[in-house]
Parts: sequence; structure tokens; C-alpha cells
Amino acid sequence: MGGGGNANANAAMGEDLKDITAEGLGFLSISGEAKVRLLPTPWPEDKLPAPTSSLLSVASRKGLVAAAGPETIILATTESVRKAFEQPRMGDSHTRAFRPELVIPMSMRVSQLAFTADEEYLVVSAEVGGGLAVYSVQTLLQGKPLWEYSTLCLTRAFKTQNLIVL
Repeated sequence: MGGGGNANANAAMGEDLKDITAEGLGFLSISGEAKVRLLPTPWPEDKLPAPTSSLLSVASRKGLVAAAGPETIILATTESVRKAFEQPRMGDSHTRAFRPELVIPMSMRVSQLAFTADEEYLVVSAEVGGGLAVYSVQTLLQGKPLWEYSTLCLTRAFKTQNLIVL
């Protein structure tokens, strides 16, 4: 069992850290004022997602980005997103066009979208109705969920050894 209160018995206090005052803090931009439109269609102004929604997730070790729009989920490599910043402008705006590697049509409005910590699965929850879908990143290109659950009934479950308990 282990891991009790004496796990850091050999730890020692070091010197106090010095206070540092900064005049300002900033971040360098990737490409100036350039912006990339990840989603094929924008959210309608009269039906924006809830403020508690989380519609973008990055699997940095696998180099993947997932984003949810009003009717789709997109999946792209982080490399293709970086390269999109180098594309020509769309008209007079600073926005660049982008074509994700995968677009999955959704029959529900997504409220939450996240890769698991091990980046093996993409978990998606519905805004209304409480639906939940789990996609295996390995087979995501097929666009079929590994597992889907509705609060009313289990709508689709594939091989029981692949069933995920959340």
C-alpha cells in the first residue's frame, strides 16, 4: 500500500526564493496578426455555445488538435495547424483558411470535448440530452465512436472488452 505521510521524510527546506519585479510580460505571436479558422462553419450568433463549454482539446504527444463546432468535430495535426498560419489571407482579414484532416458530422451540439490524459481516447458530451461518446484516437479516422451512451438508454456498445467505464 505505502505512500503514507513519511514519503518525503528526507526532504529539506531550501533557501527562500528572491522576489522579482517585472515591468511587463508578453508572448510572441506565431505569425503576427494571423488567425486560422479551424471550424468549417462558425457558431450562429443567436446560438452560441454555453460559457461553460470546452470545445478545443490538444493531444500534444500525439500532435493532434480536436475542436467542436455547431455541427461537426474536426481533428487535425498540430503541424497542419502551424502550416495554416503561412497560408494566404482570406480577403482583407488576417484569417487563413484551414482544411482539417478529419471532419466528423455530429447529430448533437457538443458541450465538452477532451482527450484523455494518455491521449488514447477523445471524449465528447452533448449539450442537451446528456449523451456521451468515446472515440479511440487510433480508429478515429473511421468517424465511429468506440462507445456511446444516452441518459435514456445505451445506444451503441462495441466489443465489451473495449467498454470504458468513466
